[in-house]
Order: sequence, then structure tokens, then C-alpha cells
Amino acid sequence: SEEKKNSKIGDYSKFKYIVTLDPIDGTENFYAGLPEWGISISIYKDLNHFESCIYLPGIEAILKTNNKIKRNNSIIKSFSSNVKFARIKKRENEFRFFGCCVYSIYHVINGSLTDYRSERANSWDILAGANLAIENGLSVKIDNKKYYGKFLQPGKKYKIQIKN
Repeated sequence: SEEKKNSKIGDYSKFKYIVTLDPIDGTENFYAGLPEWGISISIYKDLNHFESCIYLPGIEAILKTNNKIKRNNSIIKSFSSNVKFARIKKRENEFRFFGCCVYSIYHVINGSLTDYRSERANSWDILAGANLAIENGLSVKIDNKKYYGKFLQPGKKYKIQIKN
């Protein structure tokens, strides 16, 4: 969990189950009373993805493993606020910053957004969404490599891109 930043576990392979939780992704949005915040949980068994869930209370949306959703067909891209404007290409003129990784990833999965990128995301911010994106047939890259659902260590920042 985000609240346990100083974990000294090191070797996660010794655990049968690992639960990665972000109880409030988009904390500033939550405090400001904005609907763009969410809860994510991802469960791993023997370091393999087992189950995930994203819940967005502000818009009453939920997505969980084995629960595919109908997709929209948007042209809007979303970026984390840590993506530098200089890296956004001129042809990417339809984009949004929501201030919540889980919220953005949910909307890529349902097709309201076509793309999401972050250059410095924590594992608890992206594991549930990345695995749900794979399950729904989306392309997921972490650190510029195709992602297949492996466990991501907490305490490290990851570059992520999810595309419809």
C-alpha cells in the first residue's frame, strides 16, 4: 500500500499471496471534492496476477476481473501530470489531465479515452488497471516493454502506457 512506503520486504516470492492496494488514488481530487479519484486493488498468487478491481465512487463505476465492459470509441488521450508538455506531440491535441491514474486507466479500458501515459507511476497506482486492461484486450507497456501481468515491486517508479 502507498501508506507503507518504507517496506523492507525485498523478496516477495516467499509469499503465497500479495495484495496491492491504493485506498485513495487521486488524493488531492478527493480532498477537493472532485469525482476523479478511485480505489484499486490487485491480488497476486505466487507472483502471478490473480484478481483485480477498480472502483470509482465519484461516478459509481466498478471494473473487476472477469467483468468485461462495453467500450466507447474516443480519440481523447490522457496523461499523468508528470508527463512533460514537450513530450506531447502536436498531433495529440485532444488530451486530458485528471490527476488520478486509476480514473484515467478505467476510462481507457471503457474506451472513453484512447491512451494513457505516465512517466513515474507507483505499482499500487497501476497494477489493477494494467491487468484489467490486458484482460480487456488493450496494449500495455511498462518501462517501454510489453507487460504480461507480472508483479511490480513497490518503491520503484514505472513508466506506463495503455492503449486501446
